[in-house]
Amino acid sequence: MEKLNRAAAGGLSGRDHLEQRSRLKLQLQDLAPVASVLIIDDATFDGDVLASALRQVLGPAVVISQVRTMRGIAKAVADVRPDVIFLDDRLDERGTAEVSLKIIRAAGHCRPVIIISGLLTRARLIQLGKLGAGDVVHKDDRNAVRLTEAILKVMSPMRSPG
Repeated sequence: MEKLNRAAAGGLSGRDHLEQRSRLKLQLQDLAPVASVLIIDDATFDGDVLASALRQVLGPAVVISQVRTMRGIAKAVADVRPDVIFLDDRLDERGTAEVSLKIIRAAGHCRPVIIISGLLTRARLIQLGKLGAGDVVHKDDRNAVRLTEAILKVMSPMRSPG
């Protein structure tokens, strides 16, 4: 009965969460390995939380680089040449994803970009998709299951980059 109540409420039990995580981890093994990730986030704490979760998902061998400012984006993209970028939707007052994505693409990155957003509405989700976001993850959902889902979505061989 308790499991039915959690399912009806949209939540997963601890066991269900672990089973889902295991299934997704197996699917991730079928993809080309993600060797490098660039996190673009102006908040050190948020970037570190994301990096920690990504190490759970991708393993300790993944190279995770972080950049905190819009000025550093182009250089970081060129230097790191990441397999996937995780981009904070709002870096500062002017630094929305619209501006950041232009800088990322101008720097030559044609691989997937996953947006992390703390203020996610349906309209914003659609807008970010039109801008070329491979996926959008709410800041409160930076867990191993949701990040694995996002990586599977953008790195799937059937999906074109960007």
